[in-house]
Amino acid sequence: MPSFVLRSSSVYGEDIGAIFHARAPPDARSAGMQAAFQTYATLTTVGIAAVGGTVTALAMLPLGHPPAEAYYSDRVILKGE
Repeated sequence: MPSFVLRSSSVYGEDIGAIFHARAPPDARSAGMQAAFQTYATLTTVGIAAVGGTVTALAMLPLGHPPAEAYYSDRVILKGE
């Protein structure tokens, strides 16, 4: 079980509601519920990044690839040879 689920309502002498406002009244989420919200937010962020990366890759496909020598020589890119 992750440590953030096992945390008490007081961390280092400060009420946990001061750090995570949704853990304070009137919402008063439990530690497990707060962990679930944070997990869903992380999964949403990764999903948006994956979709954005895929759309960008598909948009770049029509531009083609640079010549093979550009992958192995900086002169092609830096000096325009």
